[in-house]
Amino acid sequence: MREGRARVNERRAELYTQMKARQADNKAKNAKRLSDLAAKPKPDIEEVVTAARGVHLMPFTFTLGEPEALNRPTVVLLRRYVEVLSTGVSQCVLEWPNGPRDATFLHPLAMVALLRAPERRHSGEYIWCGPAFGCRTLYFPWRGGASYANQRYLLRRSDLTDWNRYHLTRRRAQPESDALVDRLHETIGHLTRLQIRETTNPHLAHPSLTEIYPIFTAEGGQQRSQYFVKAQNELFGRVRFGAALDRSTDHRAALVVPQTAPYGLFGIAGNADFKAALNTGAFTGKGQPPHICLLDLSPSPLVRLGPAWADIVKEFVAQATKRFPDLPFLVITQDPFVHSKLQTVLRDNRRPISAVSHIHVRVTGNATTPEPIAESWSVTRHEFSTAGGPSAEAITALSEAARGARDSALAGMLRRKMGSLRMAASLPCGRAKAYDILCENIGQGAAEAFLAGRSPATLIEPIDRALASEITGAERARFELARAAVDRALQALENETPIGSLMVDHIAAISRKSSHSIVAFASCEDLILGKCRFSDDSVAGNSLRRRMNRQAIRFTTIDDLSGVLTGIENATDRNTWKRLILVAPSALQFASVVTRQWLPDQLVTVCERTFAARVARQYAHLASHPDIAGEGQLGARLAVVASSAKREVDARGVPSIDLDLVPSEVQTSEDSFIDLIDDEDDGDEAIVFSLASGRRLRARPGSALVRYNQDAELNPFERTAARDVQPSQSIVVPNSEFIAEAREILPIRVLADHWVDVYHTMIEALLPGVSGDTQSAKARTIIVGMQRQGARSLSLAAVLDWLRVSDYRQLPPDQRRPHAPQRRREFRAFVAVLGIDQALAEKMWIEGIQQLRLDRRRAGMQMAQAFISVLVDPHGTVSHLSKDIRASIGALRLKALDHLDQITARQDITIEDRHV
Repeated sequence: MREGRARVNERRAELYTQMKARQADNKAKNAKRLSDLAAKPKPDIEEVVTAARGVHLMPFTFTLGEPEALNRPTVVLLRRYVEVLSTGVSQCVLEWPNGPRDATFLHPLAMVALLRAPERRHSGEYIWCGPAFGCRTLYFPWRGGASYANQRYLLRRSDLTDWNRYHLTRRRAQPESDALVDRLHETIGHLTRLQIRETTNPHLAHPSLTEIYPIFTAEGGQQRSQYFVKAQNELFGRVRFGAALDRSTDHRAALVVPQTAPYGLFGIAGNADFKAALNTGAFTGKGQPPHICLLDLSPSPLVRLGPAWADIVKEFVAQATKRFPDLPFLVITQDPFVHSKLQTVLRDNRRPISAVSHIHVRVTGNATTPEPIAESWSVTRHEFSTAGGPSAEAITALSEAARGARDSALAGMLRRKMGSLRMAASLPCGRAKAYDILCENIGQGAAEAFLAGRSPATLIEPIDRALASEITGAERARFELARAAVDRALQALENETPIGSLMVDHIAAISRKSSHSIVAFASCEDLILGKCRFSDDSVAGNSLRRRMNRQAIRFTTIDDLSGVLTGIENATDRNTWKRLILVAPSALQFASVVTRQWLPDQLVTVCERTFAARVARQYAHLASHPDIAGEGQLGARLAVVASSAKREVDARGVPSIDLDLVPSEVQTSEDSFIDLIDDEDDGDEAIVFSLASGRRLRARPGSALVRYNQDAELNPFERTAARDVQPSQSIVVPNSEFIAEAREILPIRVLADHWVDVYHTMIEALLPGVSGDTQSAKARTIIVGMQRQGARSLSLAAVLDWLRVSDYRQLPPDQRRPHAPQRRREFRAFVAVLGIDQALAEKMWIEGIQQLRLDRRRAGMQMAQAFISVLVDPHGTVSHLSKDIRASIGALRLKALDHLDQITARQDITIEDRHV
């Protein structure tokens, strides 16, 4: 045994030595690779950028336009390309909010700039320049003829031929120069003969961008075995007769060989075999590797890659990095999420060199439209006005299902349906009324086409198809929950939408003001619906029409808003336009408005709540980026927008119906001391408020309260945490009669039954994944896991009672009871062991389990929890309910004003004695 242990120890020591040697060898190889990369000759970045500013494009439609220089954003983007090419360090560039439709145009522009970049030299009788650097570009994802169509500009002939004569002279000054590059310059030199076509055929006398470089492709389908075999476009093919290339020495055949083409672009399609494409003869053997990889993740390429774009791009980057360890990447996108995602992908694959992040703010996607640098942004007060309701809960459920989906394509499909549901919830009126209005104004066909993406069939059918597949367990439970949530949302949106209900209050408010306002809708169809609904024959509608006729209120679309704002900015009465209201904008539309230099004094965004939450996260991240951060920069405005969005989400972030009645002994709010802390609550910190009525209230710092904001223009009730409530502010303190009336009006029982059913469904789906062959064994496993989570002592019989959900689901709905832990601490530990999402578990506890424990409700001293949803978010909560219930809730909201109590003092304490 001692000899065996000695041999094992010797083997371990040997393996340890081998591992250390391998690590040292890898470090040495990486250091040598980086030093060799740094020692290679690099193009001078400033020289190339200076040369690019001298490049002019001549647009061709029916006739040739005037030569136009590249605009500032295009030159900056070209600089990033050259920086990656020169330094070998990858970069992720966010072109925001707009960007080029096709990033392949960077390759020919870089080619022309590189050809013009070498400095002129004088040696005796010759004026010549050094050889230009090549740029073999690997492009992903290739899209076939779309790239040709997008490069619709023509390059001026002189941009190629003027500086080219110095390259031709180099053959005399340096006879040993590279023969293949000299052949390219000789071929370009023949283009000077195109001047004889300047008057007869001017459109043939200037080569287009796609004609000056060869394109090699690796496409899927039937072409899988034919990767990078021959050029897909003929070099200078359209102008060859005018340049007499057929009669002169024709070097084009040598310039389009994939192994040696100095300026070849190698496009790989998303459905190609990446490993096979990257190991073809174009790069192996005598082939030369690419100098740079261009990842074009603009909207069009992302659509072509499909819902599983993230996995496809990740696989391509992994294969390209494995085949070419030194290959740098330039990622171009217009989506902040994609920008962040690709930084992570490159960081995981491009060690030890991390990718550099950049943000380019640009207004136009055109390469030549002048776009000066914005020096300042007007001071604008940003406000968000949001609504939630069933649609917001359905979007959250879809997000949870997408996050837990194992199939990335299925997850991408669900995220697209989130966007479709958001558009359905953003209509100015219900779907039924929208269909009638649009049929009358734009015709039945156009109305059906517009509402198709917002219809139940479009939204629910993909979810049903996924449920019909073989998904099981927790994933299936999430999909069933999302299916039910979407169905409830669509039923609620049939007659009214949260945005439409919220806009009624906004229109009434601006109709009463003397200052001028602009209301911008997301689309032309939404504009039609808004005009028809809000300017009807009612008193408010007549008032709105009168103000619109006097041009005091203007309705427009966000796409046409730029021209409207430009006209107002240049007008003499600019200061009278105080307010701009954006109605349910898309992320791109909102970004295009926020990045404008001048905006009215107040910008109000009326949107669905999950959109505001997304803006709060993204804009806070963008505002801190070094490229735009700083006082007086765009980042300062974005920080204000993010702060406003977060404040609105915190103030209105409530579920549809949120009667959070915590179990405890029954008390009444008429008591002098109101305690919102239960024995089951964890933590030691608490806050004691002294109220103007003489009462005192104790709560956790995170407890939800309803604060009354007397300065609010529309809804004065705001949800807030106890830690944020200060003296002199007022909160809602309802009594037992108020809460009893709320229970009678709100459909609490129906919602509670639903959430208990969801709870039972999740338990039944997740139970097979718990280790143990029998029910008792599974219960013992759960007990051990809950104790690790900090739960108190548990009995086996109690846990077995929680797990018999299949028997409870057989009971009629009115007889079901939530068989769950009695205290919140044990409940949290129970769902954590099973793997249920904490946010979903909280809704089950608040809206289901506690609501059906009638004998354990504390009825008197609940404040925000008693009537929080209909106070804070009436449009999202009650807009889908019947007219009678809405009227009753409206009266109840007015009664809430009788239950305001002012904070006179505040004391932060540590709970050591429960009898304060």
